[in-house]
Amino acid sequence: MSSYSDVRGPLGRVASCCVRSGWLENFRRRVVQLASLAATFALTACSPALNWRSVSVHQLGALLPCKPDRAEREVPLGDRLHALQMAGCTADAALFAVSRVVAGPDEEPALLLQAWQKSAQSNMSASSAQEIAAPAVKGRQPSVRLLLMAQGRRQDGSPLQAKLLWCVIGRDIYHVAVYAPHVTDDLSDTLFSELTLQ
Repeated sequence: MSSYSDVRGPLGRVASCCVRSGWLENFRRRVVQLASLAATFALTACSPALNWRSVSVHQLGALLPCKPDRAEREVPLGDRLHALQMAGCTADAALFAVSRVVAGPDEEPALLLQAWQKSAQSNMSASSAQEIAAPAVKGRQPSVRLLLMAQGRRQDGSPLQAKLLWCVIGRDIYHVAVYAPHVTDDLSDTLFSELTLQ
């Protein structure tokens, strides 16, 4: 079961969708409150058995193992601010997140994806990041798919792993991520194998 520090660490330091920790303060606080309630009442989402349910962020459908909290913020990405939509939650000592930004009319989506990728790795102090085969997405097919397995550290120095997927369809860039001390197949397979683009 996640402790306060377990939840605060990933959200405050390495939520892959953010490029600055401050903008997620309200979102982080609400997730911490949910985790505290889970600790008190032994909710299913904090049990080892993950409770998967359908979630959508715009046109991307996914399965998350816990009830997500949602946020929308303006975040600096590349050379300007972008509106970022996010749904995320914590379960079994892991953080799960699905997010989206839209490239501007004068921006190249693939280049914006690269900027997002670099920010995500920087925020988790990644010491290594390996590109691995990206899973198929059901429905509409993205023009770009990128999946990374990264090794890094939390702000307190404890080890952290992340499995990070980006895909581009039109001007939309979607990001799907799981962060944990150790990202196992049980944590990540359902998340990445059941993605659907409407």
